Amino acid sequence: MQKNHKKQVRRLASVVFINVAGSSKLALQDELEGITLWVRYLNLAKKIAKKHDGNIATNIGDSMLLAFSSAAAAVEFASNLLSELKDFNAMYRPKTPIRLKIGITAGEVVAMNSDLLGTPVNLAMTLASLARANEILCSEAVWQLVADELPLKFQEKKQVVEGLGKVSNYSLTKQVREKYAFV
Repeated sequence: MQKNHKKQVRRLASVVFINVAGSSKLALQDELEGITLWVRYLNLAKKIAKKHDGNIATNIGDSMLLAFSSAAAAVEFASNLLSELKDFNAMYRPKTPIRLKIGITAGEVVAMNSDLLGTPVNLAMTLASLARANEILCSEAVWQLVADELPLKFQEKKQVVEGLGKVSNYSLTKQVREKYAFV
């Protein structure tokens, strides 16, 4: 009998977790239309990720996990995705737009086949859950890596995260969010 050993590799990555806000309501309106739109949106996200040398590690339901080689690329991807989403919604969802909640972290992850595991993944998921619709929340590590590199403004927040206590995270300012998406 042959054992199934999965290859595990530790590497540094910037991790983006995206969740569609209010997706259950969108799906209830017309599930088939919702699935069709999800596939279009997924293709859009893949195209934008590729421009920033990122890739989709996995997607489940209305959520997506992506990996990038730099924090700047991850933040630029998220900002560009919101910008493109504004046009996408105008074309496909003018009455009930798709809105995203995005969390970004950086750190050492365990890559196992196409899956990513580890604390950065869990924190990115948590940040996405804490984000408001069309908000990008970055961990302190990401903010430190991009604060002087990108022409974006961030606002510090402190939120309680189960198991971690009070955690500093950084949101793109309202002016940046207004530029890129529906607020």
